[in-house]
Amino acid sequence: MLNIIGYEFNQLDKDTIKMIFSHAGMDKEEIHVVDFKHEEPDLDTMDAIFAVGKVAIRMVVRSLVKSGKIGSSTFVGNDMYNKEAGFLFINVGVNISEIMTSQENKDFVWEKVQSTVKYYREIFPFKEINDTDEIAKLDAALVEEDIDNQDVPITVGDNVTYSVGEILQSLYDRVNITDPGLTKTLSKYEKFILHTTTGDLSVYPTTRIPVDEEGFFISLKDLVILLKFSTIINTEFITLSKEDASSSD
Repeated sequence: MLNIIGYEFNQLDKDTIKMIFSHAGMDKEEIHVVDFKHEEPDLDTMDAIFAVGKVAIRMVVRSLVKSGKIGSSTFVGNDMYNKEAGFLFINVGVNISEIMTSQENKDFVWEKVQSTVKYYREIFPFKEINDTDEIAKLDAALVEEDIDNQDVPITVGDNVTYSVGEILQSLYDRVNITDPGLTKTLSKYEKFILHTTTGDLSVYPTTRIPVDEEGFFISLKDLVILLKFSTIINTEFITLSKEDASSSD
């Protein structure tokens, strides 16, 4: 398990760092995100740590030194990798919110993530399942989990529930949210579409939305407000409803 440790992580931070590691080949089952402000993780039991932000790095180093897992001469900011001992400690001295602020930060973090995945795989390689019965049991467990865990966005009548993480991912894929002239750039287009597992969401850069729009839609301004509020209350899903035409008469 790769333990990603930060300080004052909000839901957007968690979704972002998971997304980055997923692009590097890590499965979500291999990742454990910890917020040092609200949790007291037992670092002695952790063999793979990825610390994000200067505050979290200092707290991790202090804790590891106190437990004797690393030497007191260890400098804050140093990465540690010991394949024989089965221990990995990588740190990134920027907060999640700072990653997208410059190409330099994005390149720096991506390089750190790739190194982390590489070293993690050397210490904890994929376990191959050769027994047919075990594979069958695994398949059955996955199917049962998909049925039991109703955390997949669903559509009911004129309501549709979207995953906040999916909307953010789709938004990242389509627009450069760090562009200071984003609003002006997007104003040239009538709309852009975010694709999710529950369907498309049309986003209008302005409030000029056609009255004959049939799908689910939202203005960019309202979407940003909604996403910000979602991160504040740490919700994973948001539900949009279509207005009944008769109710406006």
